[in-house]
Amino acid sequence: MKKIIISCLALLSIFCVVAHGQLEMNSSGEVGIGATPTTGIDLFTPEAKITHLGVNASPVSGIDFYTPEAKISTLGINVTPTGAHQLWVQGIARFGYSATMSCFEFKYLDMYDMQLLPTMNNSCVIGSSSYGIRKVTAYNFTTLSDKRQKENIQTLSGSLDQIIRLQGVKYDLKKEFAYDEAKISDESLKTKLDLERKGFIGFLAQDVYEVLPEVVSYDEDADIYTMNYLRIIPVLVEAIKEQQTQIDDLKQLVASSSGSLKGAAVSGTSLDEVGENMELTSLFQNHPNPFSVETTIGYYLTENITSASLFVYDMTGKQLKNFNIYEKGSGEVIISSGELDAGLYMYSLVADGKLVGTKQMILTKN
Repeated sequence: MKKIIISCLALLSIFCVVAHGQLEMNSSGEVGIGATPTTGIDLFTPEAKITHLGVNASPVSGIDFYTPEAKISTLGINVTPTGAHQLWVQGIARFGYSATMSCFEFKYLDMYDMQLLPTMNNSCVIGSSSYGIRKVTAYNFTTLSDKRQKENIQTLSGSLDQIIRLQGVKYDLKKEFAYDEAKISDESLKTKLDLERKGFIGFLAQDVYEVLPEVVSYDEDADIYTMNYLRIIPVLVEAIKEQQTQIDDLKQLVASSSGSLKGAAVSGTSLDEVGENMELTSLFQNHPNPFSVETTIGYYLTENITSASLFVYDMTGKQLKNFNIYEKGSGEVIISSGELDAGLYMYSLVADGKLVGTKQMILTKN
C-alpha cells in the first residue's frame, strides 16, 4: 500500500513540473490560473466557493466560463484586492450574450483613449425607461450627424409657432423615482439625494408630444414617456431665423414711414367688400372700429403664399402682438379688449417677407 501511495506522489510531482504551475493554491486557499487556452478555461468547484480568482490569459476568442454540463447563466465578481482595482481589464474585453449578437466592448489603447462601444453599429442601450442613470458627467458629448448617413432631408417650417407653444416648467422629481429609500441607511446620503431631486427645469413630455412629437418617445412596456432635448435645438435655430425675418420686416416698415407711423391712413375697406374672385393677398379694416369688447381683422392669402404674420403695435412702433397665419384664402384674427389698453393701434400684414398693408384701429373702454 505504501508503494502505491509513493508512486502516486511521484506521478503527481512529475505532473506538476510538466504543467509549469498552471494551477496553484496557496496556504490561504487562494487559486491562481495562468494559461493561454484556445477554447476557454473550465472552472468549477463542486462543494466549495473560490474566494479569490486570478486569470491571466491571451485566448483567441476570449475566456469562456462554464460548468461541465451547462454554461453559467449568471457570473458575479466580488473581490477585495490589495491593489487599487477591483476588476482590471487591459486590452480588449467584450461583455454580451455571444459573439454573434450585439454586446459592449471595452478597448484600452492609452490613458486618453479608453473606449466603451458596441460591437455592432447603432446598437446597445445604457439605462432604460424604468431604470435611468442618476447622473452623467463628461467634458464633451458628440452626436453622429454626417450628411452622408441621412436621407429624406426636409427643411423645417412653422418653428417659431412651435417654440411659442412649448411650456418650460420647474419641478421636483418624485422621491420614489429619485432613489430607493428602503435600501439606504445612511441619513446623510438620504438628505443629499433628497436635495438633488428638487429644482429641475425642463418640459413635460406629454405636453411636448402635442407640439413636437418628433422629440418624444413612448415605452409601452414601462408606460413611460422620454424626450430627446437635443432634437429641439434645430427647431430653436429656425424659430430665431423666422423671428429675425419679422424684425427686419418691421424695421423696413418703420423706415418706409419716415420714422413715424402716425401718418398712416385709415382705410374703410371691410371684409364684406371682398369678392369671391379675389386674386391679391390683402389686409382689411377691422370691424367694428372703434371697438370696446372685441374686433375682427380680416385678410386674404393667395395659394402661393408660404408664410404670413399679422403684427399689432402701438403708435411708437413697439410690437405688442404677433399672429402666425397658416390658413390660405379668407381668414380673420379676433382681438379682445382685454389684451390691450385703451388707445390707438396699428396692425400690419406681412406675407413671404413683404409688407401687404398697414391699418389703424381704436380701442375704447368705459
